[in-house]
Amino acid sequence: MPDITKYLVPDEEILEEWTDKNRKIYATNKRVLIKKGRQVSDYSYSHISSIDYESKIRGGRIIGGIVLIILGIIISINVPVGIVIGFLPIIIAIILFLTSFTRKTMVYVIGRDPVELSGKMESMLRWIRQYKTEIEHKAIPHYTPPPSVISITPKIPETPPTREELLKSAMKALETGDNDLARKFLEQARLS
Repeated sequence: MPDITKYLVPDEEILEEWTDKNRKIYATNKRVLIKKGRQVSDYSYSHISSIDYESKIRGGRIIGGIVLIILGIIISINVPVGIVIGFLPIIIAIILFLTSFTRKTMVYVIGRDPVELSGKMESMLRWIRQYKTEIEHKAIPHYTPPPSVISITPKIPETPPTREELLKSAMKALETGDNDLARKFLEQARLS
């Protein structure tokens, strides 16, 4: 099991993983984790707005390669040992041509800078798009709040709660992740 497991929350499991040069990308049932060295970044599926694949041609390298080929031909023709020396610019030009085509994958995340991944990560693109679609369209037949939320649901007291009690209840709701309930408590505290 990869050392990423220490970053997983309960009931979270790694479903898929990919390697991108110096990064490992993990897709779990809750989010995407990207590990680069000792740094781990996580991205919720609901915050991934889009994923793009881009191929780019670096025109400067192609022009540089053409210039080097011409230079190599001129050296080969005009210098007595030019055939040997003339091959050096041509070899460099070939290297420039081969490295002038780049591919990158951009993952756009709401509220964060885009994540740029090098290389062609089509299997990752397909998998994340498909999984994200499944999550977004999954029908939830009946929502039952977790017990921690049920326990802090306010019961109608004999006397209205104080402002301090409402703020404490809002904090408890935020701790359990129920933002709507926290907003209700805060609105009541503001009105009291």
